[in-house]
Amino acid sequence: MSYFWVALLIFAALSPLIAMRPSKRQLRIARLREAAALNGLYVELKSMPTANSPTAHVAYYACRRQRADGPGTQAGLSMYAREEDGWRALRGAWPARNVALLSQLPASISLVCEDVAGVGVFWDESGSVEDLEPIADTLRGLLGRVS
Repeated sequence: MSYFWVALLIFAALSPLIAMRPSKRQLRIARLREAAALNGLYVELKSMPTANSPTAHVAYYACRRQRADGPGTQAGLSMYAREEDGWRALRGAWPARNVALLSQLPASISLVCEDVAGVGVFWDESGSVEDLEPIADTLRGLLGRVS
């Protein structure tokens, strides 16, 4: 009977530690965000500018501008949303060659924004680490063309 109480005591002491372990989803998102940092992107949780609910936060993966004090640096310069037949400008406009770059982005990306800080995408993080390379390449390409 004393073994039972010892085992119960050990289990009671270890259960809070077991409960603190990250879930598989949390580990996957941590890997995505670490890979984003290694690809030169930064990640923020932001409210989507087009969302009906301002409390819904979505991961915003972005590439920073080198300088944000140049001409045309007002917030929200351009915004493109994915639709069934392609990308539609919600605000501002880019040349057709820039819009063509957006076709390289994974289907889980719903919105691309250019602002003072740089160019970024709102992503639901449903993809894998392999999806980050085309995202980073597209953002760097856009940043080089819209700056």
